[in-house]
Amino acid sequence: MTKIFCLSILVWSWSTVLGQNYTPFPEGNATWEDFYRNVDEDQLDWTIYRMEGDTIINGLVYHIVSAEVFQYSNLNGGGGSNFHPEFCYLRQDSFLKRIYYLDKDRPGEILLYDFNLTIGDTSKAPQFFEWSAYYSSPRVFSIDTFFSDKGYKRYNFEIYDSFQNKWDTINSWIEGIGSTAGFFENFYPPTVEVAYAELECFSSHNYKIFPSNGPGNCLSPYYSVNALPATLAFHIFPNPTNDFCALSFDVFEGACDAHFIDLSGREIMNISITKTLTQIPISNLPSGLYFIKLTDELGHIGVAKLVKE
Repeated sequence: MTKIFCLSILVWSWSTVLGQNYTPFPEGNATWEDFYRNVDEDQLDWTIYRMEGDTIINGLVYHIVSAEVFQYSNLNGGGGSNFHPEFCYLRQDSFLKRIYYLDKDRPGEILLYDFNLTIGDTSKAPQFFEWSAYYSSPRVFSIDTFFSDKGYKRYNFEIYDSFQNKWDTINSWIEGIGSTAGFFENFYPPTVEVAYAELECFSSHNYKIFPSNGPGNCLSPYYSVNALPATLAFHIFPNPTNDFCALSFDVFEGACDAHFIDLSGREIMNISITKTLTQIPISNLPSGLYFIKLTDELGHIGVAKLVKE
């Protein structure tokens, strides 16, 4: 089961960081859509977070964030939904460019995001999963720009794996949006064998900003208690592989897209699948772990891991 945590969204003042304008989070009317899959339990979770107004706690102004969670499991062939009208409370420190959240079930504020970082800095924000003893704390290895309707500064993180003696790229933070591993998953481990998480969509004031910009909200058509999403069951082989991989279906239900996503959450390749068996050349991909995510026009999703040697 995914442990959901809350993130802060508040009024951000414009400032300059590393010579660029800082992009604030929206003050209101914003929606985040997260996707999570637990492979062992064959469970899919979708969560929609919304800003629901303000409140005052201990003399400080917080934004209220609601959470609507939709779950589907292939193990029992069913699912359900839960709505939390006041899931958490969010506050920012505009001078230090930090976002805090206050959990209803935990005492005191917790730092979630710190956008006052430069290359080489280690994040002080806590990670909401158990790091292996082999991993270092996440550090910023590069800062670039995520392009939507305007440039959003993106902080790219890596961690050191002492067991394999190498640095692994993980997810990114995007100013004004949040983590690519999911709005409330500020970091996600690079070698998870049983889980996959990502931020599916972000919209503000009826305008989609992530992963691409355009009119509309992050409200997928399959978000309904009576219409939970079905999964796309497929096989991928050989795995591990070097030159090519093949995708196959026991039952092919129609055309879909195969998205190859690296550990930082970036889509590296997108292939259209139109038949039961498709062979895909991957010799040009760098070695590493990839997530293969299938999507179709009905909102069905399938996810599997692929190791490129």
